[in-house]
Amino acid sequence: MRIYNYRTANLDYEQPWKDCIFSDKSQLAAFKSAPLVSINNQPIIQQHHVTYLTGKDTCHAHHFAKMIATALLNGDYAHAPSISVTNDDKPASILWIDTVRGPHACAEFFQEMTASLKPEDKRFHLLCLDMLGSFRENFWELTREVESYIKYFKPSLVVVDDIDHLMPHCGINVAAEFNKIVRDTTNHTETAFLFIGYNHIGKQATSTGEVGKLLFTSSNSIFSVSTRQAVSHVKLIRSYHILNNMLHDLGNQFTFSIADDNQAHEVVNAKCPPVPSGDNPQPLPLGFVNHTILRDIISEVIKPGETISPDELTVKLTARRQQLNRIERSRNLIAQALHLGIIHKANDDTNDYILAPSPATASQSTETAAPLTLH
Repeated sequence: MRIYNYRTANLDYEQPWKDCIFSDKSQLAAFKSAPLVSINNQPIIQQHHVTYLTGKDTCHAHHFAKMIATALLNGDYAHAPSISVTNDDKPASILWIDTVRGPHACAEFFQEMTASLKPEDKRFHLLCLDMLGSFRENFWELTREVESYIKYFKPSLVVVDDIDHLMPHCGINVAAEFNKIVRDTTNHTETAFLFIGYNHIGKQATSTGEVGKLLFTSSNSIFSVSTRQAVSHVKLIRSYHILNNMLHDLGNQFTFSIADDNQAHEVVNAKCPPVPSGDNPQPLPLGFVNHTILRDIISEVIKPGETISPDELTVKLTARRQQLNRIERSRNLIAQALHLGIIHKANDDTNDYILAPSPATASQSTETAAPLTLH
């Protein structure tokens, strides 16, 4: 079976309409896609796939993308135990296309990303479009140069940060041409793509242009990043992965905050664990629930064999939802306290996070408080 190209001429083609038919006689051994970066054993970045990050323009999607890129370069991520990288004989490489920041900010970002790499280990390349000046307004030339860089470096992952500023004023023809570059790359190489585009969901209008519209709808996986009070939540909102149950298991949502080192740190305390059976069930994340979680919630408000009217069921479900809202707000406060350093992880040999007073708070608590004098 032969895969034909969008961008280059298909010479010596034989039977394209027969090659596109999958049957029991098709040789499908070569069509494999290995995961590159996973969270909670669910693939986030995968070969031959396109992943899209979206959210409000104030969310920390850039830091989440930086977290994934750092994990891929180093083979793991020290600040997120739930992130895992598939080890391969060939070290991963990254082409990061920056469409927003200037050359000085890009230079700092490049040094930050390559600080943990050896000087001869040239696996991270940064394309700063702001250095082009007016030359970046030639959209046809820009698409050709981006394609040539991808073919030259052969990266494991291409990150575009962000799509909104890549070619915001181009037409549908240029957008379709760039989309063809993405399709040819994912079809004929093992490269994966990670795009950042804002305001695709929610009430606020998107500013991503024609390129973002095409890439958003054609992506394999779409994640939303929401940031409130310095705590960010990453949630899968759509995926074409047949075996990926992350769409229905919101307990696997990823939570992180930005520390003083400008790195994303996973907030383990704010993760929502699955609901076990028993008298003391753990709180569930809010939002869409699958059949299993819905059955557990209903079993909490209705006793076995109990008869209840729809109005009474509504009252009990509303009370349960309000309880979950209070728990979620409390978890956000805990995550914010961790971010600000008011509390921190206890120094022990376990992997569990235990809330403990910070050294400054502990020293203050041991001092005797001065008596108050009323005047």
